[in-house]
Amino acid sequence: MKVTIKDIDILQTLQPLQVAAYLRDRGWQQQQSIPQKAIIWRKEINPGNAVAVILPLHPDTPGFPVSMSVMLETLETIEQRSQLDILRDLLAIVPNFTPQDDRGFGVKG
Repeated sequence: MKVTIKDIDILQTLQPLQVAAYLRDRGWQQQQSIPQKAIIWRKEINPGNAVAVILPLHPDTPGFPVSMSVMLETLETIEQRSQLDILRDLLAIVPNFTPQDDRGFGVKG
């Protein structure tokens, strides 16, 4: 059974640092930063074929829940996993990231 997460309150609970940690752990790379607004993450699926997602940097950004919904749909397709499983993994992350100038996030350590 395919479940699509559309609950705004649930999507609003996702934190950009959690999502960034999740993407990085799964091989996504920061492609471009829109300073103080968003980061575009990219993953090459196979040679010459890549997909990108936009991660807003602030949960209070207008459209944040919609962006998270689109990201979950993309991750579901790429990972061949349910949105519920992906959401569970995202919510379980305790990020070990800190802001790294305008370009995005850097790993502590």
